[in-house]
Amino acid sequence: MALPPWLAALLLGEGARDLSRTIGRLRQGRTLRIVLDADDPYSQLVAQIVPGLLQCGLEPEVLLIPPPGPEWAPDAERLRAWAWTDAARLADAHGLRRPTPPEPGAAEALAGLPAEELLARFAAGALSGPPAEGAAGLLARDQQRLHAAGHYQGGMLQLEGEWYWGLDRLDLLEEHLRARGLAPAERSAPVWTAAPVEGPLELFYSFRSPYSYLALDRVLELVDRTGVELRVRTVLPMVMRGLSVPRAKRLYLGRDCARLARQLGVPFGRFADPVGAGVERCLGIVPLAEAEGRLPAFLVSAGRGIWAEGIDVATDRGLALVTERAGLDPAAALGATADEGWRQTVEDHRLALLEMGLWGVPCFRAGEFVLWGQDRLPLLEAALTGGAQAAN
Repeated sequence: MALPPWLAALLLGEGARDLSRTIGRLRQGRTLRIVLDADDPYSQLVAQIVPGLLQCGLEPEVLLIPPPGPEWAPDAERLRAWAWTDAARLADAHGLRRPTPPEPGAAEALAGLPAEELLARFAAGALSGPPAEGAAGLLARDQQRLHAAGHYQGGMLQLEGEWYWGLDRLDLLEEHLRARGLAPAERSAPVWTAAPVEGPLELFYSFRSPYSYLALDRVLELVDRTGVELRVRTVLPMVMRGLSVPRAKRLYLGRDCARLARQLGVPFGRFADPVGAGVERCLGIVPLAEAEGRLPAFLVSAGRGIWAEGIDVATDRGLALVTERAGLDPAAALGATADEGWRQTVEDHRLALLEMGLWGVPCFRAGEFVLWGQDRLPLLEAALTGGAQAAN
C-alpha cells in the first residue's frame, strides 16, 4: 500500500532521522557495526577505511555474511561482474588497494575469526584458508543479525541505527560523527580520473527511480557545460519488470535518498509513488516531449512532482500540472498517453541496458564508457571533460 505523500515526508524528514539516531544510540552506544562479505569487493574497501573511523573511540562489531539471496540481488551475476569493475575505480579514486578476488570458500575460511583479524584480512585481500568448524551456522547467524538490524548486504557500516554504504556514504558517516562531537581521521577527498570520451551521452532513466531524479539536475548541468548531446533512454521500474525489491531494501533506499537530497539541496520526500499507471502515462508523453524539444523540462517537472510535491501523475490533473509547467500543451500530453508505441521503445532500452552488463538506473553510456549510479557522476564528468575531478 502506497504511503500518503504527507506521511512519506514525515517519515523521511530530519525529525524522523534524529529520533532514529536517538533510539540507535541507546541500543548501540559507540559501536560501529561493520558488515563484510567475502564475495563483495566493496567490503575490502570498507575494511581499509575502518581504522580511521575507530580512532574516534568507537568499538567495532563485525558481521561476516554470505552473499545476499536472489530476493535482495535479483540479477546477481551482472551485479557481481559490475561490482568488481566499479570497486576498482572507487579504490583508485580514494587511493586504496584495489580489491582482490577471493579464493573459493573464503567466507567459510574466515567465519568465526575475531573482529580485528577479520578486518585485517579484508583490508589486505587475504581471503583464503581451510573452512572453519561450524562455518555455515556462523554465517547464517550473522546474516540473521544483519536482517534484524534492517539491512541485507555487505560493505555496510552502521552507527546509531543509521546505515552507510561504505566509501560512497563515508562523508555522511563522518558528518554524523562530527555531529556527535567525534573526530574521524582526516583524509583526502576522492579524485576521479578517466580517459576522455566523446558523446552522445545516453542516460538510462526511470520515472520511479529516486536516484535518477537526484542525478537529473547535475546531468543536465553537465550537458549544458560540456555541450555533449544527451539522449534519454527511459525504462520501466524494476518492480514492473518482475524484479523484486523487498520492504527492508525499499526502506533503506528511501532513507538514503532523503539524506542525499538534503546534502544536494534537492527537494525530496513528499512523494506519490507512480508505479503502474503513473509511470506508463509519463512514458507515453516522452515521445511528444522529445519531439517538441521539451524532454529535459518534462523530466525535471515530473521528477519534482513525483518525489517532492506529492503529485499523482496517474491522474489527469496531476499529469496536466507537470506537463504544463514543462512547456507542453496538457491536452496534447493527455492525448499522447493513449499511444502505446513507447512499450517497444522501453523494451529496446531494457535490452540495451542488459547488454551493457547492467539492470538498474540511472546509467550512463558514452561510446564504450559505461557507468551506473548517481554516485559516479564525478567520474562521468572527468570522462567528458578529460580532466581529474575532485568530489565536493
